[in-house]
Amino acid sequence: MTLNNNDLVYVEWMDHATGSGWLPDDDVNTDPVPCRSIGWVLKHDKKVLVLFAMEDTAAKVTSGRQYIIKGCITKIKKVKV
Repeated sequence: MTLNNNDLVYVEWMDHATGSGWLPDDDVNTDPVPCRSIGWVLKHDKKVLVLFAMEDTAAKVTSGRQYIIKGCITKIKKVKV
């Protein structure tokens, strides 16, 4: 699929999990976390897909950015508005 900037997309992807604080050594979960996102394409290359959730069209700035490693993407579809 060809992606263009400002395409609206639905993405399913696997996220890395982390633990914080003091945890017992036997409390280890190595399962990736299944996630899904919807957003507009800001930029993409061979490694990363960058989505944004909000845009101030007058000021030409975006917010709510997500950086998803392409190797973690399991499904992607363009969304028609």
